[in-house]
Amino acid sequence: NYVCSGALVNDGLVDRAIVLTAGHCVFDSANGYVTNWMFIPNFDSNPNSSCATTPNRCWYASNLVARAEFVNAGGFNGQAIQHDWAFAVIYPGGSNGSTLPDTTPVAQNSFNLNVTGFSAANQTSYAFGYPAATPYSGNDLVYAFGPILVDSNYSTWGMSSKMTGGASGGPWFSNFSTTSKSGNLSSLNSYKYNNDTTRMYGPRFSSKTQATFDAARTATGNVNITVG
Repeated sequence: NYVCSGALVNDGLVDRAIVLTAGHCVFDSANGYVTNWMFIPNFDSNPNSSCATTPNRCWYASNLVARAEFVNAGGFNGQAIQHDWAFAVIYPGGSNGSTLPDTTPVAQNSFNLNVTGFSAANQTSYAFGYPAATPYSGNDLVYAFGPILVDSNYSTWGMSSKMTGGASGGPWFSNFSTTSKSGNLSSLNSYKYNNDTTRMYGPRFSSKTQATFDAARTATGNVNITVG
C-alpha cells in the first residue's frame, strides 16, 4: 500500500476520466501493474472522510497505461526515469455508481496535456502534490514554483522543491496562472537525490507521452505503449 499524486487530464470524453501520474505509481518491477488503484479528487478538502461515508469521493481505475520502456526497464533506473509517466483510466462508477470524477462538484478542474510546454531551462514551473513523508503528513496539497533546470545525468527536468514521497505523480504546469489556477500539464514529480532535498526532478514529456495519453483515451485494459 502506498500513496501518490495525480491530476485530471482534459480528455474530451464522456465515457471515462483520465488521470496523469507517475509510472512508478502504477507499475512495480517486482509485482507488475498495481491493483485497487484509487483516485480521490480534491483530497485535502476533507482528508479524514472515508469512501464509504462521503459520496463522489473515491474512484477505482479500470485501466492503467504506461510506456513499455518503463515497464521493461527492470527497476527504477535511467531508462525508467526518462519514461516515468502513466495514465489511469476511470469509468463511471464512483461511490454513487454513475458519475465520473471530472464531472463532479469536487473535481471541476481538468487540465490540458502539453508535451512541449517545457522546451528549455529557466522556464517557470508550478508543481503540486501531496507529500506524505516527513515533514509532511500527506493530508495537504503542497506546491513549489521556480525556473526549471536540466539534470545532466538523465536530461530530465529539475526544479526547486522540498516535497517528499507521496508527491510522486503530482503535476508540473507550464504557463500556469496564479489568478485563474490554470495551466498545462508538462511534467510531473518523479524522483529526488538522497543527498539533495531541495530539488525535485521530472521526465521530459514528448511524443511518447502524447502517445501514452492517446492510448488511454481508447484503452480497454492495462497497456504497455510502444508507439510514439
